[in-house]
Amino acid sequence: MWQSVCTTIAMVDSAKSEAVRLYTSWGRNPWPRTDPDAVLGMSGASPELLLRYAERVVQEMFDQFPVWDVGPEGLAQAADRVGAGMAVRHPELDAEAAKALAWMWSYSAR
Repeated sequence: MWQSVCTTIAMVDSAKSEAVRLYTSWGRNPWPRTDPDAVLGMSGASPELLLRYAERVVQEMFDQFPVWDVGPEGLAQAADRVGAGMAVRHPELDAEAAKALAWMWSYSAR
């Protein structure tokens, strides 16, 4: 469902997407954890700005989708809802970054 929302967006920002994936430890850790050093180690322009961006996006996710709001649909479907919501709110993120956010949210909601 929400992956299709991400793939229809043409204006993906690869640096911001990578910053979110690194910050959440997506694909590098068996569970999500914030990793500011991974973002600061990014090559290219402004890793400090990318870190602030990733921190803001994660905070926004938890503000907009409280972890106690799993709802009757269950955790997996709630995580899909969060991923879809963040994809709409941040069309600059690619599908993997939206998955990383949903993964972090679902782990925190357990």
